[in-house]
Amino acid sequence: MATTRSPAKLKPHLLSAWRTLTRPYKWATRRFRLFLRAVGLGILAIVRGDEPPKVLVYKSRRAVIFRSAVHVLPACVSLILITLNLHGYFIGRELQGYSGTDDGKLGALQVAAKIQVLSTPAASLLQDQRLIALYDCQELLILASAYHSVFSAPIGALPKSGTHLKNHQERASLTASASSFFWSLEFWGAILSHNTRHWRQNYLLVGLLVFSGVLATLAGPSTAVLMIPRKLDWPVGGGIFWLNGSESELWPTNLGAGYLQDYACLTDEARLHDFRCPSAGYLSIFAQLSTWWNFPDALHEVQLQDSSIRKIFYIASNIERIKDTWIYTAHGPTANLQDATVNFYRNGLLYLRTYNRHEAPYPVSLELAESKKFELNTQVPAVRVACLEHRPLSLQDVSLPITFPKLEQFAMYRTRKKAGEIIDIADALRDNLAARGLVAANDTNTGGGFSLVPEAPQLLAVPLNITAGSAGSLGLLILEQLDIEGTKMNPVTCTVDARWTRATSIIEASPNGDILAHDFVRDQTRNVVKTELVSSSYIQTGLNGFHPPDDASWKHIQIHPDWFDLLSPRVSNASLLNDTSRPNPDYRRQEHTTTLQDQTQIEDSTLLERLLSLYDLPTTGSSSYITGLRIIALEVAISMLFTDGLSRTAAHRHRETWRLFPAWTYNAWHATNESLARSMVRHGAPIETYSRPDVLKDPEHTTRMVMHAKFFGYALTPTNWFDYLSIVLLLAHILLAIAHTAWSLWRGETSEAWDSIPELVVLAQQSPPAGTPLLDNTCAGARSMRTMRRVVRVESAVNGSSGAAPATAAKDTLRLTFRGVWDDRKKDDIPEVEFAYGNGP
Repeated sequence: MATTRSPAKLKPHLLSAWRTLTRPYKWATRRFRLFLRAVGLGILAIVRGDEPPKVLVYKSRRAVIFRSAVHVLPACVSLILITLNLHGYFIGRELQGYSGTDDGKLGALQVAAKIQVLSTPAASLLQDQRLIALYDCQELLILASAYHSVFSAPIGALPKSGTHLKNHQERASLTASASSFFWSLEFWGAILSHNTRHWRQNYLLVGLLVFSGVLATLAGPSTAVLMIPRKLDWPVGGGIFWLNGSESELWPTNLGAGYLQDYACLTDEARLHDFRCPSAGYLSIFAQLSTWWNFPDALHEVQLQDSSIRKIFYIASNIERIKDTWIYTAHGPTANLQDATVNFYRNGLLYLRTYNRHEAPYPVSLELAESKKFELNTQVPAVRVACLEHRPLSLQDVSLPITFPKLEQFAMYRTRKKAGEIIDIADALRDNLAARGLVAANDTNTGGGFSLVPEAPQLLAVPLNITAGSAGSLGLLILEQLDIEGTKMNPVTCTVDARWTRATSIIEASPNGDILAHDFVRDQTRNVVKTELVSSSYIQTGLNGFHPPDDASWKHIQIHPDWFDLLSPRVSNASLLNDTSRPNPDYRRQEHTTTLQDQTQIEDSTLLERLLSLYDLPTTGSSSYITGLRIIALEVAISMLFTDGLSRTAAHRHRETWRLFPAWTYNAWHATNESLARSMVRHGAPIETYSRPDVLKDPEHTTRMVMHAKFFGYALTPTNWFDYLSIVLLLAHILLAIAHTAWSLWRGETSEAWDSIPELVVLAQQSPPAGTPLLDNTCAGARSMRTMRRVVRVESAVNGSSGAAPATAAKDTLRLTFRGVWDDRKKDDIPEVEFAYGNGP
């Protein structure tokens, strides 16, 4: 039968069991008391009951190791932060954890970086007497480490030389977290104290004080800078490739029909669809402009896709005609090989993610980037067109003087006073139209007026090799027939300013998208190519317009009329109508086409004339707003066609572009290996994956291009001088911790006394008051430098004595003593090593 015990009988058994269970804990706390107090866990090493006598200075390397634990945690954290930042660590578009909570995560990092600390050694005795301060967690650890280094120096030296403790140095080392410490009374009192007037006597202690002040002031910002990730463009390699041609061959400054060399654009199919022909972008431009109703005043973007490339046109225009009209876009051949290089980079990243996902450069994190950008420094075409409306003219006049806009290379055209160049275009106009067979047979003789044949197009665009300012590349005369005789015309004159300018070609993938594979068979650039000019910000933000800077980044292009014939050739209606994938490019004019003569007029039109037929030309009776709208529409259409044609320059030099990538074999462009992958996907700048291809035999006719891959997201890495200063500061603290630990181990002595302000207060309370006049009038504070320069000594004394103790008495207690400047210190007053000092009076 079970029996039950009374509570009184159970109590001794429970106490015995409790003592048995807590015996290991008590042993550990006694054994590692110094370690627990050093790392801030003194609550685990408290002594129950009365205070026992304590050793002031330990002569034990084991004790030194335990006390040096105060350096370990901050030094390790500093070392981890420095390693992560110097090596670089990419996180991705979000911090680790639940998705969509980055604000909370950054807040948590801020809380970890800045917390409220109550009654910590570094936060006590503040001037507002509130023992509350905000400190960086790591900053507190660093401060504790620095404080230990500074404060242990005089304490450790007590048994040997009787080094004195300054009453103000204790507070100074604790309040050093404020920059005002360096011009405080306490600091200069320590520097100018009677025992440190000669710097050589105590230079180490003074130096440690200064260093701890600097460290305490900058430890918090330095740790926060290195600990909190920031969003930036992370360099992850890229690719290097070669273009077929020198700079003058890829971006020629004198363009004529001969630049195509042996490449022919003779058929309508080639003129409309072969991306190597200057006119191949006509259909996409016409499709865009035929439905374009928006003419904003600010810079805007238009994405066009033709048979080979997807690219962005950047258009700057103004309806009020207070700014010049500029358009720029990507350079086609460069963008084509850039897209192919991006394809190989994409394959390398996929390979590393599959087979080396947990090795540097950590492709899993790279895949989490907010955006992936591939940038290439190159040259791109930029075209400015300015047009002027005029009163009607008659082709019967012998002389046809007319004003063209005068464009200068480094000045705006549309200023308050627009400059013009008057040119007689009678002979050049007759020669051009006669070469096209549009001049009536009885008017072909030179030297007089003429008329057009009945089947001449209603709208004519005539290129003129004229000089209208230093920036004039080509002149254009646009004529609209006003009578059936073919003599009266409504003219508009335009000056084309074509340039090559330095820019960055960009292919970018968003977080929800991916890089598309390049089509090597058809040489198609499937990713959208963006462009960023070196001076694009001026185009976007210039309230009064933009003009190219005179810094050698813009090169003038001289265009000959025979190149214009390649840009704007005559194409049959059948070729245009057979292109059923796009709207009828002449639907507006065909609404009014009723006769065979009208069909013949359209058949003889050039591509630019077909494009401009979308718009009405300005007339003298129109309002200024309508005139401005029509002029800007003409300028945009002409600029877009010229820009697209220039972007195809040197495309004929890049046939079968897969041959320019010898590291991969034909039809195996997706294959890769670890060596190829790592040569492209790496932290840092791009390196060569392969040498110059054998098909490019002449190095003088090749151009080396470097594509940089930049992934945007959170990362830890130094980016400016303050980041590197923070690293140097934390390294200095690590060296200080190592040096202090080595010095302490060499001496083999350490102390745990007076780690807190309450302990110092108790010591002062147990000590006899200073004699007169050392601390007179200091009960409500100290303001005099003479007082702050006083030196307090820690001396051994006989328990219970308030004055001089007998020489034979055992000195078993410690006290603070203020003495005169020249008072000698007795050897017996110096505390002893490994001696347990007990109660005071």
